[in-house]
Amino acid sequence: MRLRKIRTLNGYKQTDVVARLRTVDKRITEPIYSCMERGVILPTPDTLRELCEMYGVTPLELYRRGEIDLVHCMPSVARSEARRVDRHRNYPQKDLSPL
Repeated sequence: MRLRKIRTLNGYKQTDVVARLRTVDKRITEPIYSCMERGVILPTPDTLRELCEMYGVTPLELYRRGEIDLVHCMPSVARSEARRVDRHRNYPQKDLSPL
């Protein structure tokens, strides 16, 4: 989770980010966004899409795999991730039947 670092590198104040996020979700306030930056809460898929667009990054540049739901925020990333996981599931099954 790198929201604060990317926000400051882009020259935004929290109030700027909150104003833009409120166009997507009216519930976003400065305290809520602050919680997102500190990792207390995660953004919704719509909010995450808006953050990525605003900062010009992908979800995986803001969060590590497993921290976010890639299926709902970036379908193309989710498909490639699903293929990667499926490759690891193609292993021989052990026979667990009783002797």
